[in-house]
Amino acid sequence: MPEPGPSSAPKLSFGLKPVATPHKIATKPTISPAAGAFDDESAEENDERHESKSSTVGDRRKARDRNIHLHGLAPVKLATPATRTEKKKRQEAEQLDASIFDYDGVYDTIKDAERKVKQAKLAQDADKKPKYVDGILESAELRKRDRLRAEARTIQKQRQAEGDEFADKESFVTNAYKEQQAELAKAEEQRDKEEEKERSTSKGMGSFYRDMLSENNAARDAAIAASLAQKSSAPSGSEASPRQEERERTDVDLADEARQRGLAVELNDDNQIVDKRSLLTTGLNIVSKRQRNTRDESAASSDRDSRESRRERDQRRQEEYEARMNRDAQRSRQSALIEEQMLERERKRALEEEEEQRREKSKIDAKRNDDDSISQAKQRYLERKKQRLAAENASSS
Repeated sequence: MPEPGPSSAPKLSFGLKPVATPHKIATKPTISPAAGAFDDESAEENDERHESKSSTVGDRRKARDRNIHLHGLAPVKLATPATRTEKKKRQEAEQLDASIFDYDGVYDTIKDAERKVKQAKLAQDADKKPKYVDGILESAELRKRDRLRAEARTIQKQRQAEGDEFADKESFVTNAYKEQQAELAKAEEQRDKEEEKERSTSKGMGSFYRDMLSENNAARDAAIAASLAQKSSAPSGSEASPRQEERERTDVDLADEARQRGLAVELNDDNQIVDKRSLLTTGLNIVSKRQRNTRDESAASSDRDSRESRRERDQRRQEEYEARMNRDAQRSRQSALIEEQMLERERKRALEEEEEQRREKSKIDAKRNDDDSISQAKQRYLERKKQRLAAENASSS
């Protein structure tokens, strides 16, 4: 068996030396005669794309040969070159604005604008006031005044119930109490002014009924005046209404016009057209009735609009009056509730004081009973002793 020569045995090598791989020769794509004859621009684009593709393949192969020793790592992602369309769009954009791709130059401007917007928002938030705190504080102050007013009423009722029982006693009033009463009087006066102003601006149900009666009286007076004017303008011997006269005049005029046109139109004893179908010719229109109907419809619509507006105004006044009455009733209920609670507290305190006095009295009575029983027992003892001594003296004698 012949020994293997050096050329037949595979060579083993250790190290980081890259293995040389045979390069494939890129074949140029063939172009059909028809395409070459009728599409020169397409051929140029194909040549350019082929050249860019060849350069891209060569760059990738060089990068792979350069980084082949970094096995196990992520492959390097190469940036694809811009196409001719992208280059064209970039050139057009640069022609419109030379600094369109200058991001570093406008970065500070963008950040300054964002910073200004943020500072304006912070300043707006700093100037922002609470939305409901004012109403809550006002309601708390109103409840406090109502409570103080209820306390003053309770004290006044107690003084009236006492009568002249403590009239001879000296009374002391502090300056704080005087200031408190002055503030209550001032608040009460301010409240009366506000209610008077509200009553003057939004009239109550009394004004609502008064306006309604005034409008009804005005409508009735207008109707009476119109009827009187109608009677004075009408002739004394006439019994027909103006509308009937207008209708008779209209029928007579229509009959005369029809006769002038050669139509046979008959009138009855009341000067009314017997058969109005004889008037139906081309172009005949009764204009007066249509105009009258239009006027009646416009008058009815205006009256309806005025009634609706008056009804809406009256409804709005009634709603305002009811809202004010509900608010006053609610405040009255709150004041009455506070006053009732204070009276109940006073009754409980009076009952507790009465119970305490009763207990003290019972203790005193119990102590007094003990003293009486002791004195009675002592008296009985002395009587028994006296009787015993008397018996001993009698027996000795």
